[in-house]
Amino acid sequence: MSSAARSTVAPLAPDAFKAVMRTWATGVAVVTSRTAEGEVAARTANSFTSLSQSPPLVSWCPDVDSVSYDTHATAEVFGVSILAADQVELCWHFASSGGDKFAGVVTTQGPLGTPLIAGAAAHIECHVWARYPGGDHLIVVGEVQHLQKHHDNVLVMVEGRPSETSAAAASSVSASSHKDSSHKEPS
Repeated sequence: MSSAARSTVAPLAPDAFKAVMRTWATGVAVVTSRTAEGEVAARTANSFTSLSQSPPLVSWCPDVDSVSYDTHATAEVFGVSILAADQVELCWHFASSGGDKFAGVVTTQGPLGTPLIAGAAAHIECHVWARYPGGDHLIVVGEVQHLQKHHDNVLVMVEGRPSETSAAAASSVSASSHKDSSHKEPS
């Protein structure tokens, strides 16, 4: 879209934008980044998403105003812990600003050296593939190096509130609502 076309659009109210975007259900992950110097930061992220199967790429978007931004923006590796339904408290803990994020939190160390949250539904570790500016966020793309699924009971957010789902429940809904086998899985 040209800049001339953009200038004719009325500016969006930030609260209206947030209200609409909160209707989109998302998974909840904790992203941990580790710099070459060993500095570690962690943040709850619902911006995490798969990007490509070949090569296997994922992305997430840290806020440029976050306290941990510099670590996330310069790290060459990051880990993703896809939170389990019973990890709501960890969701809020890692979403809060400041303090020692890892105090009292049980973690394991992944093969790339990133802390991974114990009990998570799945773990992923990545080398940073690319970074792109994205308004008030940075878009970080990672090439998946390691991954492991532990179980299906995952935490999701809808309207800013935690909920839970399981792959078994989702697949039973999917099977009953899609009788036409020509449907392709969403990408």
